[in-house]
Amino acid sequence: MESIIKKIKNTQIDTGSTNTTVGWYVDTNGYIDNTTGLGGLADLPLKYESINLDLGGGKFNNGTEFLLRERGVENHVFDPYNRSLEHNSSVQHLIKRSKFDTVTSISVLNVIGLDEPKFGYKSKQFHIMTAYNALKSGGTAYFKIWEGDKTGNPGIHCIHPEYGWQMNIPICDYLSLIGEWFDRVSCSSVPNLIIAHKK
Repeated sequence: MESIIKKIKNTQIDTGSTNTTVGWYVDTNGYIDNTTGLGGLADLPLKYESINLDLGGGKFNNGTEFLLRERGVENHVFDPYNRSLEHNSSVQHLIKRSKFDTVTSISVLNVIGLDEPKFGYKSKQFHIMTAYNALKSGGTAYFKIWEGDKTGNPGIHCIHPEYGWQMNIPICDYLSLIGEWFDRVSCSSVPNLIIAHKK
């Protein structure tokens, strides 16, 4: 895994620019956003030949192809906004069987608003509950969260409006919410990452 991360990090040279292949943004202060694109998946410790559910994984298969090629991981994307009803229904059958070794949620919780119904389709709780239910016993969920400006004031990011609407909440504020479902939850030494374990 270290060689993959080095290879990806080395493709990003200029500050203040986005590497669209990798999906890491480096701002003028040298801060790396590892919560988008392939960069969101590259530094996760997914095991070889495991099965992963990517919640909110987008409309393209770049992440699925990357995980298979670089890690031998079978990846399934569930994304009600960017995938067809037919596609999501087939993945829901797998979710109901709780067969996944891991679940990844890359920059999703930070774009779900507080005004959504507690267990509505678009709610943070629904997202976290789906991650928990999809996992096998002993499975692990990885939640990557873009903190935005960390003010706690939801809105369009003031420096990078291309990121769209964000919650702008520090990552530690998500721990208790995820902990309502998972048995053990902690911030990782990997930036922007919360790791949650299911017994």
